[in-house]
Amino acid sequence: MSDQPSPVDSYVGARIRYRRKAIGVSQDALGKAVGVTFQQCQKYERGINRVSASAMVKIANCLKTTPGFFFDGAPGTEGGATDADDSSAGIFLAAAQVPEIALLPKLPRNIQKAVGKMIAGAAEASGAAVAAE
Repeated sequence: MSDQPSPVDSYVGARIRYRRKAIGVSQDALGKAVGVTFQQCQKYERGINRVSASAMVKIANCLKTTPGFFFDGAPGTEGGATDADDSSAGIFLAAAQVPEIALLPKLPRNIQKAVGKMIAGAAEASGAAVAAE
C-alpha cells in the first residue's frame, strides 16, 4: 500500500479547500460543523485522510453545495458540472497553489469575466487549448 494519497482523495480534498475558501469558511468553522478538529480538515484537504460519506454530507451542507460538487471532474469519472453556479470551479482547482484565485467568486461579474479573458489569453499564448463559451 502506498503512503501517497490517491488521486481521487487529493482531488476531493482540493475541491473542499477551494469551496471553503471561495465562501470564506475557516477550517475551524468547517471542523465544528462536521464534528472534527481543524487538523482533520487539513488532512481531508490534503487527501491524507479519506472523507466518510456522512462527513461529506456535513461538509457539503456547511459549504452550501452538494456532495457531488467535490467529485465533479475527479480522476476516473465522466460527470459534468453538478452545481450551476460552480460549473467553472474545476478551472480554478489550482486554488490549492494560488489561494487568491478562490476570491474570484466574490468579485463583481464584470471583473470575473475580465479575469477569465485574461486567463484564456494567457493560456492561448502558451499554446494551451482554450474551450469556447
